[in-house]
Amino acid sequence: MALENIEGVMPVAYTQVTSGTALHSDQLMNAKRDEPALRDIFYYVPDGVIYFMDGGRPKLAITREPENPLLQEDVYAHYWCVVQNNHNYIVSLKEA
Repeated sequence: MALENIEGVMPVAYTQVTSGTALHSDQLMNAKRDEPALRDIFYYVPDGVIYFMDGGRPKLAITREPENPLLQEDVYAHYWCVVQNNHNYIVSLKEA
């Protein structure tokens, strides 16, 4: 399958992607290994990263596209507003 690079800021570019077709980070790394021309391009991937506390211990969860809370409607704009003001974006337990 040929890769298509959609340029632009994440919330706008993501609206042009058919759900379920974006490569996840592990898939993209495999593609970069096999195709050197892909190595110098910056990519967004649909993976989500959530840090949380579990029983007093910090943990990290890496999500795939369907579970990434930032790819849900109207969340991304709110996320950038929070981050640009130097705050953490807190995912609700329901979203996580």
